[in-house]
Amino acid sequence: MPKAQREAEGIKLKVLWARYGEGAGYTQTAFCDSLGWNQGQLQQWFSGKTPIALDKLLDLSLALGFDPREVRPELQATLDKLLVSFKGRNNARLKGQLASLSPPARESISSLLQALEDLRDTRES
Repeated sequence: MPKAQREAEGIKLKVLWARYGEGAGYTQTAFCDSLGWNQGQLQQWFSGKTPIALDKLLDLSLALGFDPREVRPELQATLDKLLVSFKGRNNARLKGQLASLSPPARESISSLLQALEDLRDTRES
């Protein structure tokens, strides 16, 4: 990932942290401890020194309650494709497609699908 993109994502993550993390009274240390993360890694993401992996972005978005597309708008195209496959009758096809992916890709997509379900359930309640 290019440095400029990492830095732009870091700025977005800092803004979201201020809104949803600090706004809820979390400290970075306590928040990271609750997720089993290293607080230094969070700082690396905020500064743009290290790109945040998709699975970590999804974990962070679920824990804080923001839409991961706020950080990576390009996820919209992937989400649109997944949602079409995910709706009802195409689940078997989607599972077949997932089986053909590498384990890290399959895990990221599975996490993304779970995050979508969790976000939908949270917004519906």
